[in-house]
Amino acid sequence: MKNILFLTTEMRLGGAEKVFYEHIMAFSKHYNVSVCLFDTSHIYEGFRFENRLFQLDDKSFINPAKRWLYRAKRLKQIVQENDIDVCISHMEGPNFLNSFSKAPCKKIVVSHGSIKVNPQKTFWDKIITQNLLIPYLYNRTDKVVTVSRDLAQEHIDSGVSKDKVICIQNFFEIEKILQKAASPTVLDPVFEQANTLINVGRLANQKNQKFLLKLIRFLRDNGRTEKLVLVGDGDLKPELIAIANTLALRVFVNDGSPIDRTADVFFMGAQPNPYPFIIRSKLFVLSSFNEGFPLVLGESLACGVPIVSVDCPTGPRELLTANDAYSNTPHTFVPLACGNLVRYFSDDENKDLSVWKEAIEALLDDDERYQEAKKYCPKKAEQYNLPTIMQQWRQLIESLP
Repeated sequence: MKNILFLTTEMRLGGAEKVFYEHIMAFSKHYNVSVCLFDTSHIYEGFRFENRLFQLDDKSFINPAKRWLYRAKRLKQIVQENDIDVCISHMEGPNFLNSFSKAPCKKIVVSHGSIKVNPQKTFWDKIITQNLLIPYLYNRTDKVVTVSRDLAQEHIDSGVSKDKVICIQNFFEIEKILQKAASPTVLDPVFEQANTLINVGRLANQKNQKFLLKLIRFLRDNGRTEKLVLVGDGDLKPELIAIANTLALRVFVNDGSPIDRTADVFFMGAQPNPYPFIIRSKLFVLSSFNEGFPLVLGESLACGVPIVSVDCPTGPRELLTANDAYSNTPHTFVPLACGNLVRYFSDDENKDLSVWKEAIEALLDDDERYQEAKKYCPKKAEQYNLPTIMQQWRQLIESLP
């Protein structure tokens, strides 16, 4: 049985961290799995595992270069002392470290997000990362796993050898999702009386929930009555609440106070079990500037909830299609098997809002179309079930020379 080391920065409650944790649990059924984090002090309490846990940052360094070199040395030490056969890293920093280190094992890096579109990086950060670091470091690895098809092409275009790149998408345990989705929520009275749009994710600039608040205002101004449910937390929460108030939207914040059914926007905070909120919503809306393979869209598919998503790099278009065949760029929006894919954001916000309104109306006001999308969502989710995706991973690991 091979010894596998999983490497990432930390394990807070986020999409990539959730994938990392689920990989630990799934791989542990087939391999001897150990876990290595830069920092072990912020592990989300819901992530419970009995695997050996190592920390790289067990010494303090003010100088970033010294810290980086120490991490590389420490990683090599852990691999040697524990007879690690394969080190699988997740996220950009750990991927660079895994590629750079001289640890005597096979190396797989897992890329979760677009390397071309990332508003959080400066122009020069993108140039250096995409054109220098990624092709140089990733070509030193044994395999580069991307979580979406378009993301794989981004890496090839940046200079990573085509022979090294493989797409293995994230998996979903559909039965578990549906079991958890059966629980009641405090918003059940709201779900029963109104069409709700839901977004689940960190309240952060990348996720662009600001646009969704403006969308609700735009819908209100055009005579529609949909409500918005935001499940998630983050540093942007106070600003988003302030924006909602500025837009004259009625806001409910989940702080233990009674539910205000008349609210337009519900800030529900981080939820250990978001599935009951998803499954009771009318549409899932994704407005992110960039993604890799949005877990929340797969979870929405499993719950049978149609989606309206921006056509951001990368992931949404292959999640919404019937057969991953859609490759054009929508001028406004395009109806796909599991919902509507909306063009990427332009410089004209009013036009963007108008297109989103049309995309939402095309689903909610056409019951036949809505039911077709709703019926197909679980079928699409089956493509990402755990046994199918895990088989791809096992074939990859066993194929390493």
